[in-house]
Amino acid sequence: MKVLVLSYRDVAELADMGEVVERAFHEKGLRRVQMPPKVYLFFNRYEGDSRAMPAYLESLNVAGVKLVNSHPRNPLRYNLPTVMAVIVLYDPETGRPVCIMNGTWMTGARTGAAAAEGVFMKFNPLFLGGSAGSKTSTIGVPRSPP
Repeated sequence: MKVLVLSYRDVAELADMGEVVERAFHEKGLRRVQMPPKVYLFFNRYEGDSRAMPAYLESLNVAGVKLVNSHPRNPLRYNLPTVMAVIVLYDPETGRPVCIMNGTWMTGARTGAAAAEGVFMKFNPLFLGGSAGSKTSTIGVPRSPP
């Protein structure tokens, strides 16, 4: 079984978060997305947490789970980012993993793209799509590893 593995740099070079977020919002609005609440593990001893975030986009026939941490003291203590993530995509028909990717860039970019998309939709109720990519370019999403 082959599984595609993508690094931080691979994801940053391949992903167009504006397009991804716009499509996901559209699909969720049509009720074709399953996205149950996050599951948390709290590491009080280390002042951090871990979250599991599953999702299934029916029309795209893709499912996945993002595992993301938040450890605010990482930068000072360990010279690591506060937030790091891994995303596993799998075939919903068979359950076969198809991709394991670094999710750190995507997590930050998705947050910014979702915020931009939300603001755009609030102030443009006739929004029909097509310009999310230009919106995300204005929010300063980095395209290279930290």
